[in-house]
Amino acid sequence: MLVLLLAGALADPVQSGPMVLYTDVLSGPNVGGENNNGAYLSVFGKNFGSPSGLGKVTKVFIGGAEVASYRYLGP
Repeated sequence: MLVLLLAGALADPVQSGPMVLYTDVLSGPNVGGENNNGAYLSVFGKNFGSPSGLGKVTKVFIGGAEVASYRYLGP
């Protein structure tokens, strides 16, 4: 079971929290793949904060563990 938690600071306190609109994987291996880090996970949504904060201010956790790396592919 995949549990996705998003932690991030919001620039505007009136703005609603992060919202996941789509993710492309429900489960996948956590070993193998690039650098033996398991399956890629794509998360699409809004209110995640600035792309420059990805992995610093905005982080993704799966089952309590932070993902191995972040890649921003644009809007």
